[in-house]
Amino acid sequence: MSASFDILDLAARCESEGIGVVSLVEPTKTIVAEGDAARRMYLLVDGHVEVSLRGQPVGVLHAPTIFGEMALFEDAPRSASVVALSDCSLLALDLAQFNALSAQTPPLVG
Repeated sequence: MSASFDILDLAARCESEGIGVVSLVEPTKTIVAEGDAARRMYLLVDGHVEVSLRGQPVGVLHAPTIFGEMALFEDAPRSASVVALSDCSLLALDLAQFNALSAQTPPLVG
């Protein structure tokens, strides 16, 4: 992604334009579960989450970042689980919302 890509600005823009809503997630809540159907990507606006494969932690993501984006590009189940480690602010985007945003924003991927 380019250096000009700002997740916080993008999340604020999405919310102001009615493309998704920032939601709050409490610690220990599973956001995505490995093996589940994947239909949304997430912008982590605030907080941090743990990523695990087959029940084993493999990393921690800190805001601001994106996860689950492959859900928009592959017809495959989730490859990992993601659990909130702190209070988190998330914006979820499905493919239609991503396409609407992409039509009015410089390229998000590439």
